Amino acid sequence: MKLYQRFFARIYDPFMASSEEGWLRPLRQSLLGGLGGHVLEIGAGTGINFAYYPAGTRVTACDPSGPMLAFARQKAVQSSVKAKIRVLEASADDPCVQANRPAEGWDYIVFTLVLCTVPNPRELLQQCYDWLHPDGRLIVLEHVASDSRWGLHAQKMAQPLWGVFSEGCQLHRPTGAYIKEAGFVPQREERLTKGLPFLLGIYEK
Repeated sequence: MKLYQRFFARIYDPFMASSEEGWLRPLRQSLLGGLGGHVLEIGAGTGINFAYYPAGTRVTACDPSGPMLAFARQKAVQSSVKAKIRVLEASADDPCVQANRPAEGWDYIVFTLVLCTVPNPRELLQQCYDWLHPDGRLIVLEHVASDSRWGLHAQKMAQPLWGVFSEGCQLHRPTGAYIKEAGFVPQREERLTKGLPFLLGIYEK
């Protein structure tokens, strides 16, 4: 498994390059370009988001994958990155991550292409609700379950093979429903289709 994790980390950015250049980049910019204060990025991966955070933002970026974070640490010190980034090899609920949480909570918690993979998305989102500042925001860019019966059927058919090659990614999670179950209210919410259905959102407590 560790060998595959290293392989997956190495191919992730090249695999995503065409999507990043074609349509993901402006979405990341629109979601992250106006953030500030203290940010928790959960599932930071290779650090693709780092360049989009504004100067002065203090970002705690966590991920349990050491191979992915090896690339994230390289990005964190690049001249294009203006925010202060702290990279931690840990899950979001690890004490070393929560030690960086301000007394009143995080100003923002960010998920981009992560909630499809975490083993307990409902529990994690409920924790995020508690971890946020009373005026905090949840920032989300995720692929989600299709709204159509046939689209959902196709996702379920593809899932066994997809999950093997994508580190357990789930194609058909109803992530939008999970977010609302946790108590979040959409401030901005959009669905778009780019091969897969995606959810783009900013949510408040």
